[in-house]
Amino acid sequence: MPLDQISILFLLSARDWGGNEKWTLMASQALASFPDCQVHLAYRKESVGGRFAIPRIRLPFATVFDIITYYRLYKYIKANRINVLLPTKRKDYLIAGLLARRLGIKNILRLGIVRSMRGSYHKLLYAKLADGIVVNASRIRQTLLREIWFQPERIRVIYNGFDTAVVDAALEVQITKPLPLMLCSMGRVTSRKGFDFLIHGFAEFLHKYKYRELGLWIVGDGNDLEDCKSLAKKLEVEHLIWFTGFQSNPYPYLAASDIFALLSKNEGISNALLEAIYTNNAIITTRAGGTGELITHNVDGLFVDHGDVNQVCEALHELCSKPELRQQMASSARAKMLDMFSISRMQTDLRDFIREILGS
Repeated sequence: MPLDQISILFLLSARDWGGNEKWTLMASQALASFPDCQVHLAYRKESVGGRFAIPRIRLPFATVFDIITYYRLYKYIKANRINVLLPTKRKDYLIAGLLARRLGIKNILRLGIVRSMRGSYHKLLYAKLADGIVVNASRIRQTLLREIWFQPERIRVIYNGFDTAVVDAALEVQITKPLPLMLCSMGRVTSRKGFDFLIHGFAEFLHKYKYRELGLWIVGDGNDLEDCKSLAKKLEVEHLIWFTGFQSNPYPYLAASDIFALLSKNEGISNALLEAIYTNNAIITTRAGGTGELITHNVDGLFVDHGDVNQVCEALHELCSKPELRQQMASSARAKMLDMFSISRMQTDLRDFIREILGS
């Protein structure tokens, strides 16, 4: 292999499709478009890996250190002359780090969420076994620098690229709104995403203001889906909430909605948030992760504190009662997002960072 050739292996042990998996697909496509980049994928589930049109290998990824996966990865890396490993899930960081040290190649982690890095295990993963770290928000970088020793120049903020062509093509499908105004939330239905909090705030708004022209789409599947359905019934709002389940093309729901809520406890910068902004939604969100790098309160959207049901209620009242404010915030957020999250910027920044790490 020529010395200037980059051969990258993404590691993706995910069982389900979500924001991290979407980033991996986008990043692999972006890098593969460069003539000096060869891109490969090691994956666990066909429902995830089958979406990638690059050379790939399916592996068990049974544990954080599965000996069968380690052995087969070792052989694949040697056979394909891989010189960069890029694990995208914490479960894969250890095996990638050990292989990189064994083979004398580089290990660049991708971290898309703010989480505590304290403890010897995290120091091993992030400070000892990693040569570089890609994060999608400045707040994640600040957390890493504060909690573990790592050279600042080896942690790079690269905002998620946003592929407008993919969304535009998907928007050829249209759906009809069941009510004059629609609120939408999208993602894996787990406790971290705050769907229960959203349902409480939605119900409070309907009961307090006697409002019956707003419906809620919850787009996604997950462990807490049945609990959320039960909560909607308990709060007597189940007739105004549509649980769509997982949608391979969720964009028509975003395009038909007027307001988008992302009420997570923790995030990086959510792909779903970017997609909602692109499709002209007014935003209600928490300050989780890097959201504050994109949204300015009362300019591009409305912030609420996680768990404060009354704040969600009043934010919904503000946006439902003031259509001109709703449109103004949506337009402001869209202009900022398109500038910050260019797919070409992500493509170039990611390749340049990988080259820096290879040359270090």
